[in-house]
Amino acid sequence: MNSAPARTLVSLVVPGGALLLAALVLAHVPATHATAPPVVNFLLWAATLGALVMAWRFHSSRVLFAVLVLCLADRALVLLGHASAPSANAGFALLAILVPLNLIFFCAIGECGLTLTSVGSGAGILTIQAAAVMVLARPENLEFARWAEHAFLPRGFFAWTPLPQLALLAFAAAMAWLGIRMSLLRKPVDCAFFWSACAAFAGLNAASPGRASSLYFAAGVLMFAASLVETSYLLAFLDELTGLPGRRSFNQELLALGDSYSIAMVDVDHFKRFNDAYGHDTGDQVLRMVAGQLARVGGGGRAFRYGGEEFAIVFPGHGVQDCAAHLEELRAAIAKFSFMVRGPDRSQRRRDERRYARPGRRPVGSAKTRTAVTVSIGVAESSARLASPEQVIEAADQALYHAKGQGRNRVEVARKPRRAPAQPVVVDARA
Repeated sequence: MNSAPARTLVSLVVPGGALLLAALVLAHVPATHATAPPVVNFLLWAATLGALVMAWRFHSSRVLFAVLVLCLADRALVLLGHASAPSANAGFALLAILVPLNLIFFCAIGECGLTLTSVGSGAGILTIQAAAVMVLARPENLEFARWAEHAFLPRGFFAWTPLPQLALLAFAAAMAWLGIRMSLLRKPVDCAFFWSACAAFAGLNAASPGRASSLYFAAGVLMFAASLVETSYLLAFLDELTGLPGRRSFNQELLALGDSYSIAMVDVDHFKRFNDAYGHDTGDQVLRMVAGQLARVGGGGRAFRYGGEEFAIVFPGHGVQDCAAHLEELRAAIAKFSFMVRGPDRSQRRRDERRYARPGRRPVGSAKTRTAVTVSIGVAESSARLASPEQVIEAADQALYHAKGQGRNRVEVARKPRRAPAQPVVVDARA
């Protein structure tokens, strides 16, 4: 479970899949059915209130309205349970179609912040939908609402679900699109949208609205609350530009180290000169490329963004003899990587320079240059004389400076500190 694919799989399944599984288990436990309505209702409202407060604190409009969609869907199921059969069937069909479409919509529009315009627009959309469902589900409008229950295929194929075929199509599209988005972006909120769509599907298929259905919708709301907690963790402990753990994670890692470990300090060679020559956008691409290579370092090492163009790699339980070969492979892999750059950023040049080159030269911005990036690495290991992580980092920094002085693009191992010369013992002849 320490491999990158395994960690990625766990991040996609937990906590959304785990919450859905818990709701599925609880919904099928007979002992909970007698006390389910009040407990589940309390859970739903508590989860909704908590998720809405967190969405407000994080200024997340799409989480706010996704939570409202799930909560309103649950309340609508309860109300439809008291309506006449024809009206309840029409309202249920319309509701089952609108829930997945709303999840797609609020996920696709991205974050708009909790401004008056975004909140008013989202609230207006949900209000119009609620009014439309109420009007179309009235007895005098049932004929017009029959389209929501239309069957394109033999109904016997779908006897396992009460959802109409249009709703099944909407859910299939939602799960496919949200699943692809989750696997590509791998962000907590996008994972919550996918798993909440699964929870809503299970809730609408539940046989007892207000009991099992509320349990599934409460799980969907909890998924969004958990996603915001995960997002806050990522903002605090991960570097946004490179995706590597940041300085705070590095400090936490140092606290968990044992007696034997090595620390390597990695610095991009001539990064300031490269940044000035090609612009900050290209410099950011360089940092992301280097970070991608560092994330694949072998030997049990874990890479961190230390600051600026400097990175750190921690090898718990390994000495420099174990990790030196992996660091050399890392250095060589970065040196072999090359990419095309277009020249300085347009924003860094005057308007006339953006269109015309100097006399006798090619137009600025039209030339492409293939360039490569190298890194210098210094590594040190813990010992009796380097007992603390801070001392090991300082020794690795000294080795890094030595690598820079020796021409860069190399790995240097910190020299072992020499023993202090023994002080002569003065013997008093009068003693």
